[in-house]
Amino acid sequence: AAVANTSSSYIDTGLSCSITPTATSSKVLVLANQSWGKNNTNTQIDAQLERAISGGSTTAPYTEWLNDNVYTGDSSYLYTAPSSLVFLDTPSTTSEITYTTQFRNAAGTGIVTANTNNTFARMVLMEVLA
Repeated sequence: AAVANTSSSYIDTGLSCSITPTATSSKVLVLANQSWGKNNTNTQIDAQLERAISGGSTTAPYTEWLNDNVYTGDSSYLYTAPSSLVFLDTPSTTSEITYTTQFRNAAGTGIVTANTNNTFARMVLMEVLA
């Protein structure tokens, strides 16, 4: 389902996935694909990947997935082609890790959306043994 954001604060897109590595030396390959949209002139979208280990505090190991993307002077609603994220994380844990995509309205004008135009958002996690 589409998620809208009018704030310059990051919110969850509704896409998340969990994995439990078998060794602390393992890496996690994160593959994600999502679509985005905006409805106002000069609206900008930033997106990032958030990580939580064992339900604890969160960090953002990858903050520049989208950086001011979908920035146009067109005031009509604009859908983008889905954008892909490929990120190799080094979490150094054997506890459960949950990855979540987040986005914000960087310009603070209009509305930005994730999971737009009836598209599917996807995330795949793979453990890469050291």
